[in-house]
Amino acid sequence: MRVILLPAVVILLSAAPGAQNVKSDHYLDIPGHTYTSTPASSFHPLLTGVSALTHQKYLTSLKLALLSVQFSDFVLGDHFVYEVLIENTGKASVTLPWSPNKGAFGQRVPRIPAGYRLALISLHVESAGEQPAVLALLDAQTVYGSEEVPRSLLVLAPGQIARIRAPAQFSASMPEGRVAILRQPDGVVRLRAHYSMDRVTERGIGVSDEVPSTLSTNTITVRVMPRELR
Repeated sequence: MRVILLPAVVILLSAAPGAQNVKSDHYLDIPGHTYTSTPASSFHPLLTGVSALTHQKYLTSLKLALLSVQFSDFVLGDHFVYEVLIENTGKASVTLPWSPNKGAFGQRVPRIPAGYRLALISLHVESAGEQPAVLALLDAQTVYGSEEVPRSLLVLAPGQIARIRAPAQFSASMPEGRVAILRQPDGVVRLRAHYSMDRVTERGIGVSDEVPSTLSTNTITVRVMPRELR
């Protein structure tokens, strides 16, 4: 198995070929992050409803690229890591949540921390034909941020690039998704990254008024087999 690199990202970012040589202004390694355990009785603020406010005109815009995927060949259920690049292509800075440490945001009483926001990073599995269709969604990785938790927010200035390394499992949450993946000719599918962010109000409702939900401008092709065939 080998890491698949995307030449198109090199063109986009004017970087040297190879994921290890792509330059970014900020880097978050989710699997290597330090995590805090909190008492089970702690209140963890979560997004409890859909976005209450969505504007056609956002504060800025993001460009998302799927930089690398750990393997080129998978057995359904495999764990792996992947990397994405988030570029601020707008004219205003945007504040991104920058901590996967859910335990750091636990509250003694039910309340929403100041400036609380969260982002979801995930992969879509698409068919590899001329008219690609979404087959399944892999479970998302959540990243948190608040003014009350040091170093949990990242201000991404215009033109700056953030690089995130995230874990995933090649297992669709719905049985229909798993069946659809394994029905693809020769097991060949494409992976596309997805990023969305919400500020969270006192009622636990997300407000998407800074950046729109974003899909990567590229895909990476991999092959997936049933576990019994390995």
